[in-house]
Amino acid sequence: QKEGYHVAEFIKGGSEFAVWFNDMTAEWVMTEENINSLSQIPIAVIKAFHRYFIGGMKLKEITLITFKNHQTAYAFAIGLYNSDESYQLIYFSNGTLYKEFDTTQLGEEIYPELFE
Repeated sequence: QKEGYHVAEFIKGGSEFAVWFNDMTAEWVMTEENINSLSQIPIAVIKAFHRYFIGGMKLKEITLITFKNHQTAYAFAIGLYNSDESYQLIYFSNGTLYKEFDTTQLGEEIYPELFE
């Protein structure tokens, strides 16, 4: 359980998944899937991320996030070299940057409330 949700984590086809369900109604809310290849990401998202990404940053992981009632999103976890600072950049499939936030203190967990 995480923050009022049941979360089922599993590995399928070499990818890690986390499926979130509402704790009260057992309805599916969100699925996270770790991306293993840039070929799985729309070109618009890659271009948008490259405009943001600068030297001194390292890409930690990319997560595909799907919802029942929201747009598909891609979360890029990045860190700064020689630093403990970390950030999360969330893009929609069309390349629009939805949200950028500092995860240094909060951690990199993605919760459904980030999309409300």
